Amino acid sequence: MLAEALHASARATSLAELFAALDALATGPLGALGVTVFVAGADHLLRVVHSGGAALNTAGAAPSPVFAKIAHAAVATGTPMTMRSLDTLPGGRDDSRLRALLDAGVRAIACIPCATPRSAPALLSVRYALGDALDDAEVDLLRDVALLVAMTMERLDAARPGPPSPPTEAERRQRHLALLGELVPAIIHDLNNPLTGISAFAELLEAEVAEPDQRESVGYIRREAQQAARLLKDLQLLARPTTSTTLVEINPLVESAARLRAYLLRAAGATLRVTLEPGIPPVQGDPQALLQLIMHLLARAESAVRQAEATQRVVEVTTVREPHVAVLHVTDSGPGMSPEALGRMFDAVPPTAAPAPAGSPGLPLVKAIVESHGGTVAVDGGPARSTRISVRLPLLPVAESRSPASR
Repeated sequence: MLAEALHASARATSLAELFAALDALATGPLGALGVTVFVAGADHLLRVVHSGGAALNTAGAAPSPVFAKIAHAAVATGTPMTMRSLDTLPGGRDDSRLRALLDAGVRAIACIPCATPRSAPALLSVRYALGDALDDAEVDLLRDVALLVAMTMERLDAARPGPPSPPTEAERRQRHLALLGELVPAIIHDLNNPLTGISAFAELLEAEVAEPDQRESVGYIRREAQQAARLLKDLQLLARPTTSTTLVEINPLVESAARLRAYLLRAAGATLRVTLEPGIPPVQGDPQALLQLIMHLLARAESAVRQAEATQRVVEVTTVREPHVAVLHVTDSGPGMSPEALGRMFDAVPPTAAPAPAGSPGLPLVKAIVESHGGTVAVDGGPARSTRISVRLPLLPVAESRSPASR
C-alpha cells in the first residue's frame, strides 16, 4: 500500500491528483490524521496550498503562531522539527487555532522541509493523534515523501505553459546556501587531513628537540594545529544535517560555539567569559539546532556590545542546573533596550524603533528551536542595563541519561 501510494504521487498529472494521493498516503501507511503543504513566496510568508484530513487550516486562515514559528525554523534550517505533546504546551488552550487542533485530536505535528535545490522553500506538515517522538525510520520516510512531493510539484509547474518566472532573491539565496551545504563537508575533509599531519609531525618533532626554546615553538605549532582541527569539527557539527534527536550535553555545545565566535568577538573588542557548571545532565534534542541557537545568541550579544564603550564590551555565557531544567544565560554589556523592544525581541517582524540587536534575524528562530525542544526563553534588561537572555531546556530523567552525544 505504501509503494502504491508513493507511485501514485510520483505519476500525478495535476496538483489535485498529487494531493489526493498524498492524503491517502497520510491517513493510510503514515497513520496520520492529515497533511498540509505550505509554500514560501517572495514575502517569505508560508501559505497553504493544500490541507487534507482532520483539523484543516484553510487557505485563507493563518496557522497557529506557535506552529508558524517552528514551521519557519524548519524551512530556514532545512531540518525536520516536531511539535510533540501539544496538550501540555503552556498557553495552548489560549491559542484558538492550536485549540482547534487539540479539539480535533491532534497531539503532534511533524514539520518536514519540502523543496528541491531548484524550487522555492516549502513545508510538509503531518498531524498525528499520538504525542510520541518519531523514530529515525519514520523521519526518513517523511523526508522521502516531502522530497517526492517537491519534485512532483516542480515537474507540474515546469509543464505549465508560459515563460518561467525569474528566481526571487529568497530563491537565489536558498540555492546558494544549498550549494554551500554541499561544499562545506568536502572542504572540512580536505583541510582536516593536512592539519592532522601537521599536528602528528609536530608532536614527534617536539619529543626530539632538545633546546627548550625550540621545543616551545614546535609545541605552539602542534597546539595551533589541534585548535584548527577542533574548529573544523565544530563547523562540521553546524553544517551536518540531522534527521532525529539524541542526547545532547549543553556544555560542549557552548564551548564549540565560543570557539566558532571567538574571532568575531575579538574583532569587536569584546571579552568573552564562559562559566559552565559541571555535571549538567543531557537534554533530548537536535545538536545542530541547539548549536545554531547558541550561535545566534552570541551573534546578538556581539552586535549589542559594539554599541558600548570599547573598554566595557563584555559577553558572559553561563550554564547552570535548576530543578528539572538546564539553563543557559547569555549576557551582554550593551547600552540596554527599552521595555517595548524587550517585549518584542522574539517577534518575527521586530519593531522598527528597536535597536539593531533586537532585530537580529536569528532571534525568532531561537524561540522556535527552544519551543520545539519543550523549553522556554526569557529576556531581562532595560534602558542602560545589561541584557540577559535565558534559555531553559527540560532535563531527561537520570535513568534515561546514559549515552550523551553532543558531537
